[in-house]
Amino acid sequence: MQDAKGKFTMDESRFMQNEDVLFEDMGVLFFDADNDEDLDLYLVSGSYEIPANHSVSTDRFFLNDGKGMFQRTDALPQDLTNGSCVKAADFDADGDLDLFVGGRVVSASYPTAPKSFLLRNDNGKFVDVSKKYFPELQNIGMVTDALWSDFDMDGRPDLILTGEWMPVTFLRNTGTTFEAVSTGIENRTGWWNSLVSGDFDNDGDLDYIAGNLGLNTNYKASPEEPMTIIAKDIDQNGSMDATVFCYMLGDDGTRKAFPIASRDDLVSQVITMRKKFPTYKSYGLATMNDIWSDEDRKGSIVLEANEMRTSYIENIGNGKFEMKPLPFEAQKAPIFGMISDDVDSDGNLDILMVGNDYGMDPYSGRHDAFNGLCLKGNGKGSFESMSIGESGFFVNGDAKGMATLHTAKNEDVVIATQNQDSLLLFSKKNKNVVKWIDLKSDDFSADIEYIDGSKRRVEFYYGSTYLSQSSRKFPIEKTVEKITITNFKGNKREVL
Repeated sequence: MQDAKGKFTMDESRFMQNEDVLFEDMGVLFFDADNDEDLDLYLVSGSYEIPANHSVSTDRFFLNDGKGMFQRTDALPQDLTNGSCVKAADFDADGDLDLFVGGRVVSASYPTAPKSFLLRNDNGKFVDVSKKYFPELQNIGMVTDALWSDFDMDGRPDLILTGEWMPVTFLRNTGTTFEAVSTGIENRTGWWNSLVSGDFDNDGDLDYIAGNLGLNTNYKASPEEPMTIIAKDIDQNGSMDATVFCYMLGDDGTRKAFPIASRDDLVSQVITMRKKFPTYKSYGLATMNDIWSDEDRKGSIVLEANEMRTSYIENIGNGKFEMKPLPFEAQKAPIFGMISDDVDSDGNLDILMVGNDYGMDPYSGRHDAFNGLCLKGNGKGSFESMSIGESGFFVNGDAKGMATLHTAKNEDVVIATQNQDSLLLFSKKNKNVVKWIDLKSDDFSADIEYIDGSKRRVEFYYGSTYLSQSSRKFPIEKTVEKITITNFKGNKREVL
């Protein structure tokens, strides 16, 4: 539970469910696809173990009959991609909810970019319009998360993406197409996992937090010494051979790019490496240029990562952003699920986050140093860590998703999922809330004016942060003077 001072205590209704695996391993989205005022269901499918382009990777869509019974329907275009996330918004402003579906990985072909999709809703049938709106989206990268957010404040939902070996990518919605934006941070590539938004500096526009791999890992990278992956089917056996390199100190006292994989691992992948590096010593001295010659690199995929820190992305206007790393406590492990909320009821947005990754390679070992974290915001874009004793927020497993659900008791419950472990619940009781608004299906954002003259912008999502979706309920607090809600068509209404 969480009391009025913002401290959490463990709810006694901690329990295990098979649904944990569902939310950990695929994107799930509830939304009203056919405008009949009930929630339909989209399931993203796929796994690296499945052969590429296999029919089992086809996504599934279910219509709700209004009584909570779901029937699978043939409303989707063909999709054989191993997917990651699905997020909904009315990006063409025609009165129904359209979709972005992110592609995660191509089986036996890492790090080849899989297909991602823009699906336009045509009276309950979804049409792939990726080529029409933004052809590059089809192979933009290994997408991990997405957010429909109006970052340029023109009233249209733009698209923001995170991914592995990718920058945080901003795509502006022009009304008829999407276009990549030069943001000032487009060269900050990382192993980005997740996104959450909030007006963290109270200036009336949306800022973002992007979860990354963190610094407590053997995979080191910086702009001066980027981590590199080179991949190609070098032995022509039908699967991609990929090698990751990080800068390390060599015998000659200089820093060079050396392979992360052991000789045994590389030889098991490419047998010709046994002859090329007959001893462990010869392999231990081998740099990236020794392992991948210029001839071998022809036709290969070469990607770099230079920023591994979970970061705050400040919106400075005109499509430009500044990236700042979050405090050290947020860098202890990979960050996945996040929620932005005024945890301590001081009028400023804070951040709850969970993480860890138990599925890393043996060389790296488990990334399990994270116990969950509450970062207290100061309303100016800076954050400081709260101890577990101060916050009471504690999630120490292989945690992935986070969502806020509204209960029949008129309170918010924060849910954190842990892979193959318990579902953890924390409730929040904010004494400043005077009533709750049931959002309409097409509500997109709200502009809030406070009694003290300050302002804040909030957005309402169908899917936010890593593989998660929260309730569409909105609180009205005592300190608020005026709230104006805008829908996807740009129509406004005042609710206070």
